[in-house]
Amino acid sequence: MKKVMFLVLVLLMAVTGLYAQEAGHWTVGGRAGMLLFGFHDTVDLSGSSTSLINFNIAPYGAYTIFDNFSVQAELNFMINQGYKISGVKVTYSSLDLPVLAKYSFINEPLLIGAQAGPYLSIPYNKVKIGSSSDYDADGIAFGLTAGMYAGYPLGPGRIVGDLRFNFDLSTTSGSRGWYSFDFIKRRGIVLTFGYEYTF
Repeated sequence: MKKVMFLVLVLLMAVTGLYAQEAGHWTVGGRAGMLLFGFHDTVDLSGSSTSLINFNIAPYGAYTIFDNFSVQAELNFMINQGYKISGVKVTYSSLDLPVLAKYSFINEPLLIGAQAGPYLSIPYNKVKIGSSSDYDADGIAFGLTAGMYAGYPLGPGRIVGDLRFNFDLSTTSGSRGWYSFDFIKRRGIVLTFGYEYTF
């Protein structure tokens, strides 16, 4: 049994070596998509809530440090995210800044890998409650994200898909004058598609 396990391990290492993504390569690209399923915590706001689907656009760059291992930085614009509570929408937009460790299991012709890392979420517009109530968005949220990615060669680069779970560890607050409240801790599954080029 040990010999069989050893043989399987050697074969897996050989296959990985054949499809190794060489160190020293840069990758740039962009993706767009949506937060499809949200499980947001509404914190200080009471009532039954339903998370909203929101648009996401993300330019990014990555550098391959070791074969099959890279680090990626992104600018994720999360637009009109939030939830509906007691029939009233609570929305805001943020710029999320993740730094991801990525490992590719296969690189040619199909790219498949896993990724994970921390992010900062910086609100950049007002918190809108209903159609007329605007509050300032305060603070920077911190969170973790993890998921899978895939790509396939097309032209000089490749089309890519990215499925990840975002998990805020701290809350985003809203305020107006002396009044302040914590209104959201995000949890959600984000699906995006795009194009990237490696050089």
